Amino acid sequence: TYYVWYKAAPLNDNYVESAVFGPVVVTILNAPVAPTAPSENELVYNGQEQELLTEGQVAGGTMLYAKGTDATTAPTEGWSENVPTGKDAGPYYAWYKVEGDENHNGVEPACVTVNVEKKPLTVRALAASKIYGEADPALSYAPPEGLVEGDALTGELTRLAGENVGTYPIQQGTLAATANYALTYNEEFFTIYKADAAVTTAPKAKALTYTGSAQPLVEAGAAEGGRLEYSLDGENWSAEIPAATAAGNYTVSYRVVGDSNHNDAAAQSVNVSITAPSEPTEPTEPVTPTEPVTPTEPVTPTEPTEPVTPTEPVTPTEPVTPTEPVTPTEPVTPTEPVTPTEPVTPTEPVTPTEPVMPTEPVTPTEPVT
Repeated sequence: TYYVWYKAAPLNDNYVESAVFGPVVVTILNAPVAPTAPSENELVYNGQEQELLTEGQVAGGTMLYAKGTDATTAPTEGWSENVPTGKDAGPYYAWYKVEGDENHNGVEPACVTVNVEKKPLTVRALAASKIYGEADPALSYAPPEGLVEGDALTGELTRLAGENVGTYPIQQGTLAATANYALTYNEEFFTIYKADAAVTTAPKAKALTYTGSAQPLVEAGAAEGGRLEYSLDGENWSAEIPAATAAGNYTVSYRVVGDSNHNDAAAQSVNVSITAPSEPTEPTEPVTPTEPVTPTEPVTPTEPTEPVTPTEPVTPTEPVTPTEPVTPTEPVTPTEPVTPTEPVTPTEPVTPTEPVMPTEPVTPTEPVT
């Protein structure tokens, strides 16, 4: 503001100087400024502090900046000539104003809303597998595409539940990144493969002898993971234990046919013999012995007859002087009859011996005249 006094000066000697008038108050107003407003930067999270604005321009003053908490209320502190920065993804409220110099008016605060966009992040699960019955291995993923150095993911992958042979999706589970990332998850698959079936108790050959009837050739075996089957020709298989009648040698093959979670087990075999019976002793069939014959009673021998008294000698016609008559010998006493032995009851009946008959008594000879 200026105060101006004035008076009239005489033009020549004919005039006198006038009185002083005034003052006249003159005010020179500050000129307005026309700043170039700052503009928002297009930002994506990169783990670093980034300037939110491109600086504005102003002549006749100074542009100041501050970071507010919303877009309607200007901050009351924190103003500076430095452009505000932001690191994490999200919205920011960047305020600016112009403080005019002595010849220029300032500019009231204004807000520019700036968004730091989330960084794209891609996570791809790695395929995994196991054999039926085993524990699950740890699930993992390939190095994430877009993860800033120093940042890390949290949580774990999971898979669709199930323990039977098959394929199960590997799911994101609790795996997550911070709010600074837009995570894209690419799933893979978890495969459960069949385990091998196994013979836990091998069929055991029986010790067999021919009987004329069919006989099971082996004692039953046992298997894990499938059904045990048997065969005598390697082509026709059954869960029934094979049987045979004829004496001879047999090869019993056995295998395990796996269930839906097990592979088949390779065929194995066991040799079995049915032994022919030894030749029977005579008779083949045991003969029931007949009742032993009771031996007949031995015949009682007859008593020997008395010796015949010799007749008187005949006197010859011609007188012959006879020799002295021979005294007849004493008759022989017969032997006692032999008592038959008691019959022995044999395994086979024994025919008893005939009783010994007594000899006839000797008849004395005629006396010689």
